[in-house]
Amino acid sequence: YWIAGLSFFDALCESFSTISTGGFSIHDNSLAYHENVAVNIITIVFMLIGAINFSLHFKFLQEKKLTIYFKDVEFKGYLFFLLGSTLIVCITLLLYNYYEDTSITFLDALFTVVSLSTTTGLTVTDFSQWPTFLPYFIMIIAMIGGCSGSTSGGLLLRAQGVRELRQLIHPKAVFPVKLGSRVLSEDVAKAIWGFIAIFTLLFVFLLLVLLATGLDFSTAFGALAACISNAGASIGGVANNFENINWASKWVLIFSMLTGRLEIFTILVLFMPSFWRR
Repeated sequence: YWIAGLSFFDALCESFSTISTGGFSIHDNSLAYHENVAVNIITIVFMLIGAINFSLHFKFLQEKKLTIYFKDVEFKGYLFFLLGSTLIVCITLLLYNYYEDTSITFLDALFTVVSLSTTTGLTVTDFSQWPTFLPYFIMIIAMIGGCSGSTSGGLLLRAQGVRELRQLIHPKAVFPVKLGSRVLSEDVAKAIWGFIAIFTLLFVFLLLVLLATGLDFSTAFGALAACISNAGASIGGVANNFENINWASKWVLIFSMLTGRLEIFTILVLFMPSFWRR
């Protein structure tokens, strides 16, 4: 960051925020404040580094081979998800002529997708103003990235879905669920389905509570998606900050942030009577 043109203090603070995927910038308009393309590209690279499984980094440092990353099925699945999402955003922005410069379109789309999918939350543009479905699409990306084991979980859900379709065609056949070359047990698949079900039900419940506190749908959805994913960046009435929402909504969102950070089960188990019995 310093070499790219930031002051030493800005470079230091933004580096802490980037590599931790924390996203809390020292400027109100985040990295858009710097208006520096080189800084944006550097940020994309290090947000990805901060979000990748650190065991892969450790293995790379041991073996000094970049192929370590591309042999990992989770990493490849995550890259495919990022590139696919970026392509959808790019095509939509181009169709609506939102930017005059195609290169800026791609860079802003890639930065926003990577930032929200890694739950970093740094921004270089106000994506809440993007046309049609894109603001909601970006917040859904944030929620997917905010789930524990989101990439491997998504790969397993896809494998499970394909298996169910094959099972309908060949009822007596046995189709194991695989992650790469590994055959996974039924218990793992059930655990993932259970997490997705609990996450969805909790999200719908908290969304209804936020609507009951007086927020409009766009603000309630954006605020909840940003908090439960720990991404921070949002849409609607909280696109810039959460200052103007009422105290009841803030308490709900505080609970959402804690729940998202502790992966839901850790918080919800406290509400089980059996947990408190000796």
